[in-house]
Amino acid sequence: MDNKIKILVVGDVCGRFKQLFQRLESINKKSGPFEILLCVGNFFSDSDKQNEELIAYKNACKTISVPTYILGPTSEVLNKNYKVNECGEICTNLSYLGKRGLYSLSSGVKIAYVSGREKPPEDQQCEAAYYFTKDDIIAVRNLCFVNKSSASDYRGIDILLTSQGPYGLDEQELNSSKLVSFLCKEIKPRYHFHGLSKKYKEPAPFRLPADQTTQLELCTRVISLAAVGNENKEKYIYALSLTPVHRIRVLDLIQKTTNELKCPFADINYKDVNITKEEKHLIITIGEHFYLALAKGPVNDYHILILSITHIPAASQITNDEEWEELLKFKDALRKFFKDQQQVVCFTERNYKSSHLQINCFGIDAGYSWKISHAFEDKAEEFELKFENLKDLNSPQMLPSQGPYFVAELSDDTILITRQMKHFPLHFARDVFCSPNLLNCEEKTDWRDCKLEKAREVELVQNFREKFSKYDFAN
Repeated sequence: MDNKIKILVVGDVCGRFKQLFQRLESINKKSGPFEILLCVGNFFSDSDKQNEELIAYKNACKTISVPTYILGPTSEVLNKNYKVNECGEICTNLSYLGKRGLYSLSSGVKIAYVSGREKPPEDQQCEAAYYFTKDDIIAVRNLCFVNKSSASDYRGIDILLTSQGPYGLDEQELNSSKLVSFLCKEIKPRYHFHGLSKKYKEPAPFRLPADQTTQLELCTRVISLAAVGNENKEKYIYALSLTPVHRIRVLDLIQKTTNELKCPFADINYKDVNITKEEKHLIITIGEHFYLALAKGPVNDYHILILSITHIPAASQITNDEEWEELLKFKDALRKFFKDQQQVVCFTERNYKSSHLQINCFGIDAGYSWKISHAFEDKAEEFELKFENLKDLNSPQMLPSQGPYFVAELSDDTILITRQMKHFPLHFARDVFCSPNLLNCEEKTDWRDCKLEKAREVELVQNFREKFSKYDFAN
Protein backbone atom coordinates (compact mmCIF):
# COMPACT_ATOMS: atom_id res chain seq x y z
CA MET A 1 0.00 0.00 0.00
CA ASP A 2 2.95 2.32 0.55
CA ASN A 3 3.50 2.40 -3.21
CA LYS A 4 -0.05 3.51 -3.94
CA ILE A 5 -0.65 7.08 -5.10
CA LYS A 6 -3.75 8.74 -3.63
CA ILE A 7 -5.72 10.92 -6.05
CA LEU A 8 -9.15 12.58 -5.89
CA VAL A 9 -11.36 13.38 -8.89
CA VAL A 10 -14.45 15.62 -8.76
CA GLY A 11 -17.26 16.31 -11.22
CA ASP A 12 -18.82 19.65 -12.19
CA VAL A 13 -18.16 22.16 -9.40
CA CYS A 14 -20.31 24.91 -10.97
CA GLY A 15 -18.94 27.58 -8.63
CA ARG A 16 -19.66 25.71 -5.37
CA PHE A 17 -16.10 26.29 -4.20
CA LYS A 18 -16.78 26.60 -0.48
CA GLN A 19 -18.65 23.28 -0.36
CA LEU A 20 -15.99 21.49 -2.42
CA PHE A 21 -12.94 22.74 -0.55
CA GLN A 22 -14.48 22.11 2.86
CA ARG A 23 -15.28 18.57 1.79
CA LEU A 24 -11.77 18.23 0.39
CA GLU A 25 -10.19 19.29 3.67
CA SER A 26 -12.32 16.80 5.58
CA ILE A 27 -11.45 13.89 3.26
CA ASN A 28 -7.78 14.77 3.25
CA LYS A 29 -7.61 14.79 7.05
CA LYS A 30 -9.50 11.53 7.36
CA SER A 31 -8.08 9.48 4.48
CA GLY A 32 -5.13 11.44 3.08
CA PRO A 33 -2.78 12.82 2.33
CA PHE A 34 -3.88 13.01 -1.31
CA GLU A 35 -1.37 14.05 -3.94
CA ILE A 36 -3.78 15.91 -6.20
CA LEU A 37 -7.43 16.80 -6.89
CA LEU A 38 -8.54 16.69 -10.52
CA CYS A 39 -11.72 18.44 -11.72
CA VAL A 40 -13.75 17.48 -14.82
CA GLY A 41 -16.75 19.29 -16.28
CA ASN A 42 -17.61 22.91 -15.47
CA PHE A 43 -15.52 24.24 -12.62
CA PHE A 44 -17.02 27.74 -12.75
CA SER A 45 -20.68 28.78 -12.69
CA ASP A 46 -22.62 30.76 -15.28
CA SER A 47 -23.41 33.11 -12.40
CA ASP A 48 -20.85 35.78 -11.49
CA LYS A 49 -22.43 35.96 -8.04
CA GLN A 50 -21.81 32.24 -7.43
CA ASN A 51 -18.21 32.54 -8.63
CA GLU A 52 -17.52 35.17 -5.98
CA GLU A 53 -16.98 32.30 -3.55
CA LEU A 54 -13.49 31.97 -5.04
CA ILE A 55 -12.44 35.49 -3.99
CA ALA A 56 -11.61 34.38 -0.45
CA TYR A 57 -9.20 31.78 -1.84
CA LYS A 58 -7.63 34.23 -4.28
CA ASN A 59 -7.07 36.68 -1.43
CA ALA A 60 -5.58 33.93 0.75
CA CYS A 61 -8.30 34.36 3.37
CA LYS A 62 -9.05 30.69 2.86
CA THR A 63 -6.76 27.90 1.69
CA ILE A 64 -7.08 24.88 -0.59
CA SER A 65 -5.63 21.86 1.22
CA VAL A 66 -4.68 19.76 -1.85
CA PRO A 67 -3.16 20.92 -5.17
CA THR A 68 -6.16 21.20 -7.50
CA TYR A 69 -6.14 21.10 -11.31
CA ILE A 70 -9.09 21.96 -13.53
CA LEU A 71 -10.09 21.58 -17.18
CA GLY A 72 -10.94 24.50 -19.43
CA PRO A 73 -14.25 26.16 -20.30
CA THR A 74 -17.09 24.45 -22.18
CA SER A 75 -18.93 27.62 -23.23
CA GLU A 76 -18.30 31.28 -24.07
CA VAL A 77 -19.78 32.56 -20.81
CA LEU A 78 -17.33 30.44 -18.77
CA ASN A 79 -14.28 31.47 -20.79
CA LYS A 80 -13.84 34.81 -18.96
CA ASN A 81 -13.04 33.03 -15.69
CA TYR A 82 -9.76 31.60 -16.99
CA LYS A 83 -7.41 34.44 -16.11
CA VAL A 84 -4.20 32.68 -15.12
CA ASN A 85 -0.51 33.46 -14.84
CA GLU A 86 2.11 31.95 -17.13
CA CYS A 87 2.17 28.80 -14.99
CA GLY A 88 -1.60 28.33 -15.30
CA GLU A 89 -2.17 29.29 -11.66
CA ILE A 90 -5.51 30.85 -10.66
CA CYS A 91 -4.56 31.07 -6.99
CA THR A 92 -2.45 29.08 -4.53
CA ASN A 93 -3.07 25.35 -5.05
CA LEU A 94 -5.53 25.96 -7.91
CA SER A 95 -4.31 25.67 -11.51
CA TYR A 96 -5.69 25.33 -15.03
CA LEU A 97 -4.25 22.27 -16.79
CA GLY A 98 -4.64 23.73 -20.27
CA LYS A 99 -6.59 22.94 -23.43
CA ARG A 100 -4.95 19.56 -23.95
CA GLY A 101 -1.89 17.65 -22.86
CA LEU A 102 -0.23 14.95 -20.82
CA TYR A 103 0.55 15.77 -17.19
CA SER A 104 3.00 13.63 -15.23
CA LEU A 105 3.09 13.58 -11.44
CA SER A 106 6.39 13.23 -9.60
CA SER A 107 5.18 9.75 -8.61
CA GLY A 108 5.09 8.69 -12.26
CA VAL A 109 1.30 8.79 -12.70
CA LYS A 110 0.43 10.03 -16.21
CA ILE A 111 -2.76 12.04 -16.79
CA ALA A 112 -3.98 12.81 -20.31
CA TYR A 113 -6.59 15.54 -20.67
CA VAL A 114 -8.72 17.41 -23.20
CA SER A 115 -10.71 20.49 -22.22
CA GLY A 116 -13.97 21.77 -23.67
CA ARG A 117 -16.52 20.24 -26.02
CA GLU A 118 -16.18 18.70 -29.48
CA LYS A 119 -16.57 21.32 -32.18
CA PRO A 120 -19.95 20.71 -33.90
CA PRO A 121 -20.14 20.56 -37.73
CA GLU A 122 -22.09 23.82 -37.94
CA ASP A 123 -19.30 25.72 -36.12
CA GLN A 124 -16.30 24.44 -38.08
CA GLN A 125 -15.13 27.99 -38.86
CA CYS A 126 -15.37 29.04 -35.21
CA GLU A 127 -12.07 29.20 -33.31
CA ALA A 128 -13.62 29.31 -29.83
CA ALA A 129 -11.33 28.27 -26.97
CA TYR A 130 -14.01 26.00 -25.53
CA TYR A 131 -14.05 23.64 -28.54
CA PHE A 132 -11.65 20.80 -29.24
CA THR A 133 -11.03 19.30 -32.68
CA LYS A 134 -9.55 16.23 -34.32
CA ASP A 135 -6.15 17.92 -34.23
CA ASP A 136 -6.33 18.25 -30.44
CA ILE A 137 -7.23 14.58 -30.06
CA ILE A 138 -4.41 13.44 -32.35
CA ALA A 139 -1.95 15.68 -30.48
CA VAL A 140 -2.85 14.12 -27.12
CA ARG A 141 -2.67 10.62 -28.56
CA ASN A 142 0.79 11.31 -29.94
CA LEU A 143 1.97 12.72 -26.61
CA CYS A 144 0.99 9.47 -24.94
CA PHE A 145 2.84 7.39 -27.53
CA VAL A 146 5.94 9.48 -28.15
CA ASN A 147 8.07 8.31 -25.22
CA LYS A 148 7.62 4.59 -25.80
CA SER A 149 10.73 2.97 -27.19
CA SER A 150 8.89 0.80 -29.73
CA ALA A 151 5.50 0.00 -31.14
CA SER A 152 4.94 -3.04 -28.96
CA ASP A 153 5.77 -1.85 -25.44
CA TYR A 154 2.83 0.50 -24.82
CA ARG A 155 0.97 -0.18 -21.56
CA GLY A 156 -1.64 2.57 -21.64
CA ILE A 157 -1.80 5.56 -19.29
CA ASP A 158 -3.18 5.95 -15.79
CA ILE A 159 -5.95 8.54 -16.16
CA LEU A 160 -7.84 10.34 -18.94
CA LEU A 161 -9.80 13.50 -18.08
CA THR A 162 -12.47 14.98 -20.37
CA SER A 163 -15.52 17.08 -19.79
CA GLN A 164 -17.61 15.33 -22.43
CA GLY A 165 -18.18 11.62 -22.11
CA PRO A 166 -17.32 9.05 -24.79
CA TYR A 167 -19.79 8.12 -27.51
CA GLY A 168 -21.03 4.52 -27.56
CA LEU A 169 -21.07 3.69 -23.87
CA ASP A 170 -24.53 5.01 -23.01
CA GLU A 171 -27.18 5.26 -25.76
CA GLN A 172 -29.19 7.72 -23.66
CA GLU A 173 -26.24 10.10 -23.25
CA LEU A 174 -26.74 12.97 -25.69
CA ASN A 175 -23.75 15.04 -24.60
CA SER A 176 -21.12 12.56 -25.80
CA SER A 177 -18.23 12.75 -28.26
CA LYS A 178 -16.99 10.29 -30.87
CA LEU A 179 -13.57 11.97 -30.74
CA VAL A 180 -13.39 11.27 -27.01
CA SER A 181 -14.22 7.60 -27.72
CA PHE A 182 -11.42 7.50 -30.29
CA LEU A 183 -8.93 8.96 -27.83
CA CYS A 184 -9.94 6.52 -25.09
CA LYS A 185 -9.65 3.58 -27.49
CA GLU A 186 -6.22 4.69 -28.67
CA ILE A 187 -4.43 5.65 -25.45
CA LYS A 188 -6.11 3.00 -23.26
CA PRO A 189 -6.43 4.71 -19.86
CA ARG A 190 -6.99 2.63 -16.76
CA TYR A 191 -9.50 5.25 -15.62
CA HIS A 192 -11.44 7.73 -17.74
CA PHE A 193 -13.32 10.41 -15.79
CA HIS A 194 -15.76 12.89 -17.31
CA GLY A 195 -18.43 15.37 -16.24
CA LEU A 196 -21.30 17.36 -17.85
CA SER A 197 -23.79 14.49 -17.60
CA LYS A 198 -24.76 15.58 -14.05
CA LYS A 199 -25.08 11.90 -13.13
CA TYR A 200 -22.83 9.43 -11.34
CA LYS A 201 -22.34 6.34 -13.47
CA GLU A 202 -19.74 3.63 -13.08
CA PRO A 203 -20.51 0.75 -15.43
CA ALA A 204 -18.48 -2.43 -15.41
CA PRO A 205 -15.01 -2.13 -16.95
CA PHE A 206 -14.34 -3.16 -20.52
CA ARG A 207 -11.23 -4.50 -22.18
CA LEU A 208 -9.75 -2.73 -25.19
CA PRO A 209 -8.59 -5.31 -27.74
CA ALA A 210 -4.95 -5.63 -28.72
CA ASP A 211 -4.07 -3.58 -31.77
CA GLN A 212 -1.10 -2.26 -33.69
CA THR A 213 -0.07 -0.16 -30.69
CA THR A 214 0.16 -2.93 -28.12
CA GLN A 215 -0.24 -6.68 -27.91
CA LEU A 216 -1.88 -6.34 -24.49
CA GLU A 217 -5.63 -6.33 -23.94
CA LEU A 218 -5.88 -3.48 -21.45
CA CYS A 219 -8.81 -2.73 -19.16
CA THR A 220 -10.55 0.68 -18.91
CA ARG A 221 -13.11 2.02 -16.44
CA VAL A 222 -15.19 5.00 -17.61
CA ILE A 223 -16.67 6.97 -14.71
CA SER A 224 -19.16 9.82 -14.96
CA LEU A 225 -19.25 12.04 -11.87
CA ALA A 226 -22.24 14.06 -10.65
CA ALA A 227 -22.09 17.77 -9.85
CA VAL A 228 -21.00 19.11 -6.47
CA GLY A 229 -24.05 19.71 -4.25
CA ASN A 230 -26.47 17.89 -6.57
CA GLU A 231 -30.02 17.50 -5.20
CA ASN A 232 -30.03 13.72 -5.47
CA LYS A 233 -26.83 13.47 -3.43
CA GLU A 234 -25.18 11.38 -6.13
CA LYS A 235 -21.45 10.72 -5.91
CA TYR A 236 -19.44 13.68 -7.13
CA ILE A 237 -16.01 12.97 -5.66
CA TYR A 238 -14.00 9.82 -6.32
CA ALA A 239 -10.94 8.57 -4.45
CA LEU A 240 -8.25 6.56 -6.23
CA SER A 241 -5.33 4.65 -4.76
CA LEU A 242 -3.24 3.37 -7.63
CA THR A 243 0.17 2.23 -8.73
CA PRO A 244 1.53 3.97 -11.87
CA VAL A 245 0.91 1.78 -14.90
CA HIS A 246 4.61 1.54 -15.77
CA ARG A 247 5.26 -0.14 -12.38
CA ILE A 248 2.51 -2.76 -12.69
CA ARG A 249 3.32 -6.33 -13.69
CA VAL A 250 2.05 -7.25 -17.13
CA LEU A 251 0.16 -10.22 -15.67
CA ASP A 252 -1.76 -7.86 -13.40
CA LEU A 253 -2.57 -5.51 -16.29
CA ILE A 254 -4.15 -8.25 -18.39
CA GLN A 255 -5.90 -10.14 -15.57
CA LYS A 256 -9.60 -10.32 -16.42
CA THR A 257 -12.58 -9.83 -14.11
CA THR A 258 -15.89 -11.65 -14.31
CA ASN A 259 -18.13 -8.66 -15.02
CA GLU A 260 -16.41 -7.06 -18.00
CA LEU A 261 -18.47 -5.43 -20.75
CA LYS A 262 -17.89 -5.76 -24.46
CA CYS A 263 -15.72 -2.89 -25.68
CA PRO A 264 -18.21 -0.17 -26.74
CA PHE A 265 -15.78 1.56 -29.12
CA ALA A 266 -14.66 -1.34 -31.31
CA ASP A 267 -17.30 -0.94 -34.04
CA ILE A 268 -17.16 2.86 -34.39
CA ASN A 269 -15.70 4.11 -37.69
CA TYR A 270 -12.76 6.44 -36.99
CA LYS A 271 -11.13 6.44 -40.42
CA ASP A 272 -11.54 10.21 -40.92
CA VAL A 273 -9.78 11.06 -37.65
CA ASN A 274 -6.20 10.00 -38.38
CA ILE A 275 -5.70 11.86 -41.64
CA THR A 276 -5.72 15.20 -39.81
CA LYS A 277 -2.36 14.32 -38.23
CA GLU A 278 -0.66 16.27 -41.02
CA GLU A 279 -1.89 19.77 -41.82
CA LYS A 280 -4.35 19.39 -44.68
CA HIS A 281 -2.61 21.84 -47.01
CA LEU A 282 0.48 19.58 -46.99
CA ILE A 283 -1.37 16.58 -48.45
CA ILE A 284 -0.39 15.70 -52.03
CA THR A 285 -2.53 12.65 -52.74
CA ILE A 286 -4.63 10.13 -50.80
CA GLY A 287 -4.91 6.40 -51.40
CA GLU A 288 -7.06 3.81 -49.67
CA HIS A 289 -4.62 3.18 -46.83
CA PHE A 290 -1.79 5.72 -47.24
CA TYR A 291 -1.25 9.27 -48.36
CA LEU A 292 1.64 11.49 -49.44
CA ALA A 293 2.36 14.82 -47.77
CA LEU A 294 5.08 17.46 -47.95
CA ALA A 295 7.43 17.17 -44.97
CA LYS A 296 7.38 19.99 -42.45
CA GLY A 297 10.68 21.81 -42.71
CA PRO A 298 11.69 19.94 -45.90
CA VAL A 299 15.38 19.52 -46.74
CA ASN A 300 14.54 20.38 -50.37
CA ASP A 301 11.51 20.87 -52.63
CA TYR A 302 11.08 17.11 -53.11
CA HIS A 303 11.15 15.96 -49.49
CA ILE A 304 7.85 14.17 -48.82
CA LEU A 305 6.36 11.66 -46.41
CA ILE A 306 4.32 8.47 -46.78
CA LEU A 307 1.82 8.19 -43.91
CA SER A 308 -0.94 5.76 -43.04
CA ILE A 309 -4.55 6.94 -42.91
CA THR A 310 -5.54 4.71 -40.00
CA HIS A 311 -3.19 4.53 -37.05
CA ILE A 312 -0.25 2.19 -37.64
CA PRO A 313 2.73 2.68 -35.31
CA ALA A 314 5.36 1.25 -37.68
CA ALA A 315 5.73 -0.64 -40.96
CA SER A 316 6.59 -3.77 -39.00
CA GLN A 317 3.08 -3.69 -37.51
CA ILE A 318 1.23 -3.81 -40.85
CA THR A 319 -0.93 -6.94 -40.82
CA ASN A 320 -3.15 -6.31 -43.85
CA ASP A 321 -1.84 -7.46 -47.24
CA GLU A 322 -3.71 -4.70 -49.05
CA GLU A 323 -2.04 -2.06 -46.88
CA TRP A 324 1.43 -3.45 -47.58
CA GLU A 325 0.76 -3.72 -51.30
CA GLU A 326 -0.39 -0.09 -51.47
CA LEU A 327 2.72 1.03 -49.59
CA LEU A 328 4.88 -0.76 -52.19
CA LYS A 329 2.86 0.86 -55.01
CA PHE A 330 3.52 4.32 -53.60
CA LYS A 331 7.24 3.57 -53.36
CA ASP A 332 7.34 2.25 -56.94
CA ALA A 333 5.43 5.28 -58.23
CA LEU A 334 7.85 7.61 -56.46
CA ARG A 335 10.87 5.77 -57.88
CA LYS A 336 9.50 6.23 -61.42
CA PHE A 337 8.67 9.86 -60.75
CA PHE A 338 12.12 10.72 -59.40
CA LYS A 339 13.85 8.82 -62.21
CA ASP A 340 12.08 11.03 -64.78
CA GLN A 341 13.25 14.08 -62.81
CA GLN A 342 16.86 12.84 -63.17
CA GLN A 343 16.84 12.08 -59.46
CA VAL A 344 16.94 9.06 -57.20
CA VAL A 345 14.88 8.50 -54.04
CA CYS A 346 15.69 6.92 -50.70
CA PHE A 347 13.16 5.83 -48.05
CA THR A 348 13.84 5.87 -44.31
CA GLU A 349 11.75 4.87 -41.29
CA ARG A 350 12.54 5.40 -37.60
CA ASN A 351 10.49 3.22 -35.26
CA TYR A 352 11.85 4.87 -32.12
CA LYS A 353 10.26 7.63 -30.03
CA SER A 354 7.66 8.05 -32.75
CA SER A 355 3.90 7.66 -32.50
CA HIS A 356 2.77 6.96 -36.06
CA LEU A 357 4.13 5.27 -39.18
CA GLN A 358 6.07 7.88 -41.13
CA ILE A 359 8.36 7.12 -44.05
CA ASN A 360 10.65 9.92 -45.24
CA CYS A 361 11.28 10.11 -48.96
CA PHE A 362 14.47 11.98 -49.88
CA GLY A 363 14.96 12.95 -53.53
CA ILE A 364 18.48 13.79 -54.70
CA ASP A 365 20.16 14.42 -58.07
CA ALA A 366 21.08 11.13 -59.75
CA GLY A 367 24.71 12.27 -60.16
CA TYR A 368 25.14 12.12 -56.40
CA SER A 369 23.63 8.65 -55.93
CA TRP A 370 27.03 6.95 -55.57
CA LYS A 371 27.75 9.13 -52.52
CA ILE A 372 24.68 8.07 -50.53
CA SER A 373 26.04 4.81 -49.10
CA HIS A 374 29.31 6.57 -48.19
CA ALA A 375 27.35 9.31 -46.40
CA PHE A 376 25.53 6.67 -44.36
CA GLU A 377 28.83 4.99 -43.48
CA ASP A 378 30.35 8.31 -42.38
CA LYS A 379 27.42 9.25 -40.16
CA ALA A 380 27.18 5.73 -38.72
CA GLU A 381 30.83 5.99 -37.72
CA GLU A 382 30.29 9.48 -36.28
CA PHE A 383 27.41 8.30 -34.07
CA GLU A 384 28.99 4.87 -33.38
CA LEU A 385 26.17 2.95 -35.01
CA LYS A 386 26.33 -0.51 -36.55
CA PHE A 387 24.11 -1.31 -39.55
CA GLU A 388 23.23 -4.66 -41.07
CA ASN A 389 22.10 -5.37 -44.62
CA LEU A 390 18.67 -6.78 -45.43
CA LYS A 391 18.43 -8.87 -48.57
CA ASP A 392 14.92 -7.64 -49.31
CA LEU A 393 11.99 -5.73 -47.84
CA ASN A 394 9.06 -7.42 -49.54
CA SER A 395 6.95 -7.97 -46.43
CA PRO A 396 6.52 -6.55 -42.91
CA GLN A 397 7.98 -9.81 -41.58
CA MET A 398 11.40 -8.69 -42.83
CA LEU A 399 11.36 -6.01 -40.11
CA PRO A 400 11.71 -6.61 -36.33
CA SER A 401 8.31 -7.63 -34.96
CA GLN A 402 9.19 -6.20 -31.56
CA GLY A 403 11.46 -3.41 -30.41
CA PRO A 404 12.64 -0.22 -32.08
CA TYR A 405 14.60 0.01 -35.33
CA PHE A 406 15.77 2.33 -38.10
CA VAL A 407 15.70 1.19 -41.73
CA ALA A 408 16.87 2.88 -44.92
CA GLU A 409 16.22 1.80 -48.52
CA LEU A 410 18.94 3.32 -50.69
CA SER A 411 18.74 4.07 -54.41
CA ASP A 412 21.12 1.21 -55.30
CA ASP A 413 18.72 -1.30 -53.68
CA THR A 414 20.87 -1.56 -50.55
CA ILE A 415 18.71 -1.89 -47.42
CA LEU A 416 20.33 -0.88 -44.13
CA ILE A 417 18.86 -1.61 -40.70
CA THR A 418 19.92 -1.12 -37.10
CA ARG A 419 18.30 -2.05 -33.80
CA GLN A 420 20.98 -0.19 -31.87
CA MET A 421 18.55 2.50 -30.74
CA LYS A 422 19.84 3.58 -27.33
CA HIS A 423 20.66 7.30 -27.70
CA PHE A 424 19.88 7.01 -31.42
CA PRO A 425 19.97 10.53 -33.00
CA LEU A 426 16.38 11.40 -33.92
CA HIS A 427 17.51 13.40 -36.97
CA PHE A 428 19.92 10.74 -38.24
CA ALA A 429 18.38 10.49 -41.74
CA ARG A 430 18.42 14.27 -42.14
CA ASP A 431 22.01 14.30 -40.85
CA VAL A 432 22.96 12.00 -43.72
CA PHE A 433 21.17 13.81 -46.53
CA CYS A 434 22.02 17.32 -45.30
CA SER A 435 25.74 16.47 -45.09
CA PRO A 436 28.26 18.39 -47.27
CA ASN A 437 28.73 15.40 -49.60
CA LEU A 438 25.03 15.30 -50.52
CA LEU A 439 22.65 18.27 -50.19
CA ASN A 440 25.19 20.41 -48.31
CA CYS A 441 22.59 22.06 -46.06
CA GLU A 442 23.57 21.12 -42.52
CA GLU A 443 21.48 24.04 -41.23
CA LYS A 444 18.40 21.96 -42.13
CA THR A 445 19.25 18.96 -39.94
CA ASP A 446 16.48 19.95 -37.49
CA TRP A 447 13.15 20.51 -39.28
CA ARG A 448 12.19 23.20 -36.79
CA ASP A 449 15.04 25.37 -38.06
CA CYS A 450 13.76 25.41 -41.63
CA LYS A 451 9.98 25.65 -41.38
CA LEU A 452 8.40 27.40 -44.36
CA GLU A 453 5.62 29.94 -44.58
CA LYS A 454 2.27 28.34 -45.36
CA ALA A 455 2.09 30.04 -48.77
CA ARG A 456 5.42 28.47 -49.75
CA GLU A 457 4.27 25.04 -48.52
CA VAL A 458 1.10 25.35 -50.61
CA GLU A 459 3.21 26.24 -53.65
CA LEU A 460 5.53 23.25 -53.21
CA VAL A 461 2.59 20.87 -52.73
CA GLN A 462 0.88 22.15 -55.87
CA ASN A 463 4.07 21.84 -57.93
CA PHE A 464 4.75 18.29 -56.72
CA ARG A 465 1.12 17.26 -57.24
CA GLU A 466 1.12 18.49 -60.84
CA LYS A 467 4.40 16.76 -61.71
CA PHE A 468 3.41 13.55 -59.93
CA SER A 469 -0.08 13.36 -61.46
CA LYS A 470 0.77 10.90 -64.25
CA TYR A 471 2.32 8.50 -61.71
CA ASP A 472 -0.49 8.88 -59.18
CA PHE A 473 -2.50 5.65 -59.15
CA ALA A 474 -4.71 7.00 -56.33
CA ASN A 475 -6.40 9.66 -58.51
